[in-house]
Amino acid sequence: MIRTRRTASEGTLRKALVAGLASAGLLLAGCGSEGDDGGSTDGTSEPTPSAPATQSSRSGPAKSVNLPDPCAVLTQEQRQSLGIDQPATPSESNGKQGCDISSGEAGSGRGWTGTIAADPSRTMQQFASSGTGAQQIELAGYPAAQVDNGSGCMLAVDVSDTGSLFVNLIVRPGGGEQVRACEQAAKIAEVAVQNLPNA
Repeated sequence: MIRTRRTASEGTLRKALVAGLASAGLLLAGCGSEGDDGGSTDGTSEPTPSAPATQSSRSGPAKSVNLPDPCAVLTQEQRQSLGIDQPATPSESNGKQGCDISSGEAGSGRGWTGTIAADPSRTMQQFASSGTGAQQIELAGYPAAQVDNGSGCMLAVDVSDTGSLFVNLIVRPGGGEQVRACEQAAKIAEVAVQNLPNA
């Protein structure tokens, strides 16, 4: 049996990762505004209805976000090609079943750590409109929104009208020279999207 010893650095990174997910969840939960129909308030014209939150411009097929094993979203071969050299472990954060993935040993100060999850209850559009300053990108025919703070990245991919594929990645101190958080998160998401079953 292989045992890994958690270090203070890994614990700090995991806490930051969980805090990032929690912050995003709180932002998303608190960003609704009752009674706002998106229309004009000056009384000179008719209100213009807002587009529905689930309207998608994806060119790829809709995917299922109900996964019995979230770690199966990447094969062992794909994990290796993406630089994921530590065991993938199932996890849960904010009600999302996910998979913790990482590159580099915990405590080494190199590599990165992250979580990939299929979120069945929050769409990419909801994530993008949460006031987090998300940048719109496209991954293999799927619209996505990412929030990049340099050493960390949150990425939501529009794979479903009811949910999204979510990747949260943090580059460990000393690991930033070779790894950019959102570039790595996008590579992971692009591969994972192809493995999700069609809806």
